[in-house]
Amino acid sequence: MTQQDPPGERPNPDQTDSAGLLAPAHSAHSPRAQDEVIDVEYEVLREAVRPARGPDLLRAAATARSTTSDGAAHALLKGDDARDALAGWGHAHGQSPAPRHRRRLILKWVKPLSFADCLDAGCGDGDLLRDIIRQGRSVGATIAGFGCDASLDDAILRQPDPAGCSFLKLDPLTQPWPGGRQFELVVCSEVLGNALQWRPALANLIRMTRRYLLLTVPAGPMRMADRVAGHQHHFDGLELAGAVVGHGLTLLRQRRWGFPVHSLYQSTLSHLSAGLGAGHPPGERPSSLPMRLVAEGLYLAFFSNDLFHGGAQQILLAERKDGIRIGV
Repeated sequence: MTQQDPPGERPNPDQTDSAGLLAPAHSAHSPRAQDEVIDVEYEVLREAVRPARGPDLLRAAATARSTTSDGAAHALLKGDDARDALAGWGHAHGQSPAPRHRRRLILKWVKPLSFADCLDAGCGDGDLLRDIIRQGRSVGATIAGFGCDASLDDAILRQPDPAGCSFLKLDPLTQPWPGGRQFELVVCSEVLGNALQWRPALANLIRMTRRYLLLTVPAGPMRMADRVAGHQHHFDGLELAGAVVGHGLTLLRQRRWGFPVHSLYQSTLSHLSAGLGAGHPPGERPSSLPMRLVAEGLYLAFFSNDLFHGGAQQILLAERKDGIRIGV
């Protein structure tokens, strides 16, 4: 696959919920129904609820904004500080408001689909995949769950999975599943935006897709917190939808999410992210009661974003038709 945009890949950039606008001609027969990622929002929440640390955090953020260039954003987290930040990764995705809402939206979009197996490409700790499998079982569907991640924890690979899922240490942005296996549903959440070359990465995901492809990606401006988290690209307008349709898939659903509360929250994180290198004292539980209360309050506030169709989160669902061939 080349890096050149296919014809028609960049239409009006401000359209949302645009199923049908980018569907290829044959879609009339389609049913409508290299960086480790750091959870920046979790680390900011954990630090911000400590009164003694709050002033230092704000002063550090102000200093970094005046001295740190965009290209040096990753230097904010190095060595022991980076390991401290990564220590809260599992807790972060269980409690931070934005990941919880992404999982909620993904499960809502997946529920009406019919599929026998699912691949979570970039599965992290596997919680999203397990939720998809459990949701299927709740409506009487038997779904085989598979997950892959380039930095998958060895413990997940060794121990029996409670939901019966299978995991493989594999980079879904550059490597196909062994044997060329395809899956009826491929979910890739918040991974594609971290690819240095997202177009070849998207092509690899489509190679593993037999029917449905569900993507969530960052959109909107690239802020310091996003760079610290390893973001390489934010998707504008219909950029991603155009690329997906350029491979011959049919766009079923697309929307932007996050305005107004999450957008304001992300802006705040960008101002605070410079304080992330502080870490936490040895022996402290990474999930304190005050942090959980703050996260829960924000989670509830984020439901107001469902009333609007804008924001810095993009979710897309597409369907692949038989006979599609992916270029090199």
